[in-house]
Amino acid sequence: MPRYVSGSAGALKERAAPAIEKLAIWIATRTSWQSACILVIAGILAGFSLPPYELFLLLFLAFPVLIWSLDGLEDAKASSRGLHWQGALQGWYFGFGYFLSSLYWMANAFYVDAEVFGWVAPFAILGLSAFLALFPALSTGLARRFWCGAYSRVVVLAICFTVVEWVRGHILTGFPWNTVGQSAVFSDAFMQLAALFGMYGMSFFVILMASVLAAFDPRAQQERPAGAADTWKAPQAIFLALLVCLCAGMLRISQANDTSVEGVALRVVQPNIPQTEKWLPAKRTSILGTYLRMSFADIEPQEDAPFTHLIWPESALPFNLDREPAVGQILARHMPKGAQIILGATRAEPFTEENGETAWRYFNSLRVLNDEGEFVATYDKSHLVPFGEYLPEFLRPILQAVGLTQIAGHGLFTKGPGNVSLKIAGAPAFSPLICYEIIFPGSVVDEGDRPEWIVTVTNDGWFGISAGPYQHFAQARFRAVEEGLPVIRAANTGVSGIINGQGQVLRTIKLGITGVIDAPLPPAQAPTVYALLGDLPLFILLMSIALFLIYGQRSERFS
Repeated sequence: MPRYVSGSAGALKERAAPAIEKLAIWIATRTSWQSACILVIAGILAGFSLPPYELFLLLFLAFPVLIWSLDGLEDAKASSRGLHWQGALQGWYFGFGYFLSSLYWMANAFYVDAEVFGWVAPFAILGLSAFLALFPALSTGLARRFWCGAYSRVVVLAICFTVVEWVRGHILTGFPWNTVGQSAVFSDAFMQLAALFGMYGMSFFVILMASVLAAFDPRAQQERPAGAADTWKAPQAIFLALLVCLCAGMLRISQANDTSVEGVALRVVQPNIPQTEKWLPAKRTSILGTYLRMSFADIEPQEDAPFTHLIWPESALPFNLDREPAVGQILARHMPKGAQIILGATRAEPFTEENGETAWRYFNSLRVLNDEGEFVATYDKSHLVPFGEYLPEFLRPILQAVGLTQIAGHGLFTKGPGNVSLKIAGAPAFSPLICYEIIFPGSVVDEGDRPEWIVTVTNDGWFGISAGPYQHFAQARFRAVEEGLPVIRAANTGVSGIINGQGQVLRTIKLGITGVIDAPLPPAQAPTVYALLGDLPLFILLMSIALFLIYGQRSERFS
């Protein structure tokens, strides 16, 4: 049965309406199963707005389809509670398609050890997409509770989506991957809004803009065509505001300090070692040789070194450098005088158990090695990847009970203390981040001791040649904009790069390529509003708009 009740669908269809009206009415009058299929497809299309595809215009179809489908819910007869559940179900369909198309690449991690974990891959991706779709479902369920007319309902949906994405980024340790706002990475100027409102604020503005076609409300009888001035007043105002923001973004980029940090020369190495070979005992020597060759082959005795700081990816060498100190001495013999290596490395630390026996804790670490083979700074990863680097204690008995003993005891690390600013010789203090840690807005630097650059090391080799590493790199760009700090990224298989404090990519090595970047260190910019206040400006904005909408609805009710 059609879910559209505000006015006669037949009568509306009989009118000579423009294409946008016909599409809106057609979407709103679909049966439940038809709507479900349409929304899953719309969500899939929305996923292609993210890197590496960056088909931003697809959002201009996907979000209006979602809104028109929500318009079609029967609110005349349905109970309030039932209506909210229907709205949530619409959002779940949309979210399932969105996460399915944008997170498919996570399946590659299970195929690295395919004999053990390969069978889990399809269930994991479908399950993850179904779980994450609960957040868009919550967004649309809340939005439908406060649904109103014309463009105001777009604003309501944008507010709900933004708040729930913020919740997704914080609840259960957080997973702020592939927020809607990340689609803004296609434009350097548009990205600069993140310096004021952060990544979650980008979601709000993207939805406002992408939902412009939904200014036409198919529930209301239209006295004039959909292109009439009254219908488009609010979207026009939004686009005018965003045009101002784009101009401000270009101004911020043009006026930024672009003088390189004196005395600092960086070399970033991307060895492109397949994950299937990385920990094979037979490959240990050749992997070490690859790093030595790529890092030091062009250095002649008595000549000035081309770099002061060498940066290698996460878990760069297949050695435990604490237990095999000879490897550190080999590196020291090849290093130029005064140079340092910043590298990801697994670290082991002994401790005494309750029974008096000695055991080991393992850390996923970033370490700084000087030219004498000594570790002069260490950072232990704090935000560990659930199921990949740690497992909640309550889940281990469950997994063991169903026979998944490999997962229950696989790849476990101890959590580090949190963000620090590492101070090393020859360079300003930097914030070290390992892999997953770069995706958390507002949680990438020590707020009490602001660094001047960010170093993030990662191993995206788990995910092969897929969309995942590009999405990860885009996250690093947004952190640069939010903090006003350059980000230096070293990845095993890519994408490595030098990113300035405006999120612009100065140098890069593409995914799946073996290469080296030699570059100066870009300067830090003045602390941004987001760096100083975090998400506070965004919540003030959202609350102000929400109060304005509430006041407007009450005024209409009593007028």
